[in-house]
Amino acid sequence: MGYRPSSTRENASRYDKASALRLFLASLAGIILIVGGLSWYFFHSETRRHIQEVFAGEMLHTDYSHLIIDSEIQSTLSDIRLLALQNEFHEYLATSDDLYLKALDREGRAILAYRDCYNRIRYVNLLGETILDIVKCPSPIAVQNVAQAFGQGCMPSLDKPYQVYSAADSQQVFDNVRQFDSINLVFSFPIRDEDNTTKGFVQIFYSMQDLAKRIRLSLSRENSTSMLLAPDGRLLLLAAGKNDPALLAEGSNDFVHRFGGSWLTVASSERGQFLTSNGLFTFATVHLAKNRNGTFPYLSPNVGPELDRAGYHLKLVAFQPHEHLSTYGEQLLVGIFTPSGIMLALLSLAAWIISARITKRKMLAARLFARAYFDELTGLPNRGLFFDRLNQSMGLSRRYGQKFALLYIDLNNFKNVNDLYGHATGDEVLRHVAVRLSGLLRGSDTAARIGGDEFVVLLHQINDRSDAESVACKIARSITHPYHLGKQELHIGASVGVSLFPDDGDSQDSLLRSADMSMYADKGRRRSQATADCPDN
Repeated sequence: MGYRPSSTRENASRYDKASALRLFLASLAGIILIVGGLSWYFFHSETRRHIQEVFAGEMLHTDYSHLIIDSEIQSTLSDIRLLALQNEFHEYLATSDDLYLKALDREGRAILAYRDCYNRIRYVNLLGETILDIVKCPSPIAVQNVAQAFGQGCMPSLDKPYQVYSAADSQQVFDNVRQFDSINLVFSFPIRDEDNTTKGFVQIFYSMQDLAKRIRLSLSRENSTSMLLAPDGRLLLLAAGKNDPALLAEGSNDFVHRFGGSWLTVASSERGQFLTSNGLFTFATVHLAKNRNGTFPYLSPNVGPELDRAGYHLKLVAFQPHEHLSTYGEQLLVGIFTPSGIMLALLSLAAWIISARITKRKMLAARLFARAYFDELTGLPNRGLFFDRLNQSMGLSRRYGQKFALLYIDLNNFKNVNDLYGHATGDEVLRHVAVRLSGLLRGSDTAARIGGDEFVVLLHQINDRSDAESVACKIARSITHPYHLGKQELHIGASVGVSLFPDDGDSQDSLLRSADMSMYADKGRRRSQATADCPDN
């Protein structure tokens, strides 16, 4: 067969394996004693650590779900309060002109399109008659009288200026509700005139489907279950992991029927965590009238506490079944005394290496992104990112009919600073200019550096040119203040050009050209001035 160069290596390899096996068998007795004791100790400590981790994870998940629900409630209160302040409802009641209903319909549909969790917006008069019903999708249910359909318990009342109830309470309208994600929370808010007289109510139907998905994604474990309960224990929302069995008894959505003793503990406390024979319960109280900080941001000081005392709250409960808590210990015991522990260690090592490489690549991508879209000297958006935001602003302005302003800023006498004090000092001045510029703007505005000493600003929600000119004046005045760098006091000026979209241009080029021309006109007026001459507001 001929000589194979690998034969010697194979023989040596077989010899090494046999030698290693003999050494392993010789020391196996002592290793069993040591490893057995350490494994038993590790099993108990790991089981205890796992239980503590489950407790902490369930509490963290409950707090996070509470934050999600609170955020959704506060956003809904903000939206419904905004709808209640519309004047078109009063004008319609006074004139019966359908044009005002069309205006309310447009506003309502815009909110429905923006908020996926809203199913319906309804305007109701004091008799419970529907004035306007705005539905996101066609519905087989046509309700003309809220008082008859939902019952007087769900009808808005004058002595309750803010209400939240479950549409599942009305079996006449929502019969045999079995899909928990289909339950709606209905928010009602009064519509008052200038004399503070209630003329009607506006209602928002909040679907629990989107909320259930978000809570389901935040579950700490696949076997976890989150429930949102009414004050009497009725189930409003069920978000379960994919391995969760049927939680409730067949034909019942009542938490009390399944966990009576546990419900007493949940109902009598604000928040907590306890372990029973059924499993681990972690709960918190969600107050519908106030946020997590204990304030009532959209209600008057006297109304908010009264509603909270009246029981406007829900119970958020996270449940971990007892069999799932004990499963980990059984799996761990098998894993310690089988070769799968070696495979787990290898996989963990591989995962660590892969994670390190992925993290390294992500860090590199983040640095490349910063270099591509932000100015390295000032930290402001660069030319590329500015034009992207300008294009977005133009699109939003065309869609919603809002104006925005573009300010073109050129620094005066900056070249003298570079020539007299050096480019390092000039760079420091540019950084100070960027800080001052950012400090004058709102969070919705954008400041960018597009050249050596050229900056641009996007101002949103501008009513007219005077608003933009006022901001431009403040910017010019701020930039002209002295710059104290070490022992040096430096002075520069600024010329600011203003252009409005769409008044001064309907494209990027025309808008920039208009701002540039305005800037040069301003530069001519300030050429001999050391400070910005702007009128006080």
